[in-house]
Amino acid sequence: SQWENLIHQKSEAIKLVEDEYVLKYKTLEEQFYAQQKSHCSREIELLKAIDALKNEIQSKDSTLDDLQNNVETLEGGVQLLNQEIAQQNSDLAKVKTEAEQKVRQVL
Repeated sequence: SQWENLIHQKSEAIKLVEDEYVLKYKTLEEQFYAQQKSHCSREIELLKAIDALKNEIQSKDSTLDDLQNNVETLEGGVQLLNQEIAQQNSDLAKVKTEAEQKVRQVL
């Protein structure tokens, strides 16, 4: 009968709409999980990059500390050399003065 045919068509239409919505839902769900996985992977990559940068900074800080210690050691050595040079200049001036006095005494 026509009534049964209409009911059957209605059921098929409802089934098609349901199938379409289920497919859209599953597609959206898959996209959501794929995006979530992508974000998680990206977050892991960023955390690894942050750790690598922290390690690099620590390494460079350590190198800077070593260089600063070397500079301080060299500055100490330069001060010592300057003191020795000043002392030798003083001793040389004293010897020169004494030598000049002896030369005058001889003459």
